[in-house]
Amino acid sequence: RDAQRQQAVALSRLVAARAERLRGSDLALSAQLGLVAYRTAPTAEAREALMDASALPAVTRILAFRGVVQAVALSPDGHTLAAGGLDHQVALWDLRDPQRPR
Repeated sequence: RDAQRQQAVALSRLVAARAERLRGSDLALSAQLGLVAYRTAPTAEAREALMDASALPAVTRILAFRGVVQAVALSPDGHTLAAGGLDHQVALWDLRDPQRPR
């Protein structure tokens, strides 16, 4: 039993370290790894990885309007984002790859 706990702690620390390394380049994956680390064993490193990921804004800038965006809507399946601007234009984005919306 103690060996299993030690193994879980070691794995949690390893995954948390990977989450920290990815924080600057892939926030979504970093946050997911932080959660996996914490669920494996709630180590200090796993808590830190979770806290660090939650402190960063999960924002993707999508440029289409020169003016103000008046409304946004997400399709029920989460794959399409629609935005309407004060210029009476509507833009649609395919979000199946959240890192590269098109």
